[in-house]
Amino acid sequence: MQCGMRVVAIRRERSWMIEEVDGDVIPHTRGRAVPTWGTGGHHEAARAGGRSSLDSPEPAGAVLSDLDRAVDVLVEMKNISEAGVGLAYSALALRDVGLASEVRHLAERLDEMKDHLQLWVLRAAKADPDLSPLRGLLQLASAAEEIGNQANHMVWVIADAYELHPIVNIAFGEADVVATKVPVAAGSAADGRRLADLQLDIEPGFHVLAIKRDHRYLYRPRGNVSLRPGDELIVSGPAEGQNILAEMCGWWMEHHEDDPTGVMQLVPLDVSPRR
Repeated sequence: MQCGMRVVAIRRERSWMIEEVDGDVIPHTRGRAVPTWGTGGHHEAARAGGRSSLDSPEPAGAVLSDLDRAVDVLVEMKNISEAGVGLAYSALALRDVGLASEVRHLAERLDEMKDHLQLWVLRAAKADPDLSPLRGLLQLASAAEEIGNQANHMVWVIADAYELHPIVNIAFGEADVVATKVPVAAGSAADGRRLADLQLDIEPGFHVLAIKRDHRYLYRPRGNVSLRPGDELIVSGPAEGQNILAEMCGWWMEHHEDDPTGVMQLVPLDVSPRR
């Protein structure tokens, strides 16, 4: 919170901690955090012992190599490409222009990051006679960039305000997994709770793709993120769990069978009918 950076991975010795980097992880003196790029947070991150991949060249005596930089960027590209695909699916399912714009933004970031990775791999090649591992880094970066581009292609019909073909609506309607947006109401069960405590992935079985807060998006939020009133959860999961999720956030989800669009209306729990 202090420097506005989010840790997406921790490199400890020769291994990477990627999936479970949350507030319960205690950094070791030999571990190195990989923060998400942000504006204005680079110097604060450096003070805390972390670095940004876009920092200036290493000062004398530093141990971070160009190859380390390339691997750091690749880890973040992996996370961003995954977030892009999830948000692209949500943008299509929800017809959300804002999400479509975010997918385009992530695709542009991946393009920029690939350029930096290629530069650092070429620099590392000067000191490493074995180029096979470096070639693998370039291929993985190209794959992550392509995933981002394909996610961007998924949302062009939304971003450019084209009407979806009826068959697409049918496909989303018959899908076992749905995407939905649910705001957090003040005083609800989710208000002030950490995502890890709510365990949404267990019951009702939803994966939080992003949180919209104050007109900004927090991608792939970690378990230590506490929800606030007005936060909008963008999630994917089983259709039968939508009512449970809505109630946790302080809403009753009304189904209108005569509505051909399948839109569900959220009604505050204190004024909604109970079954």
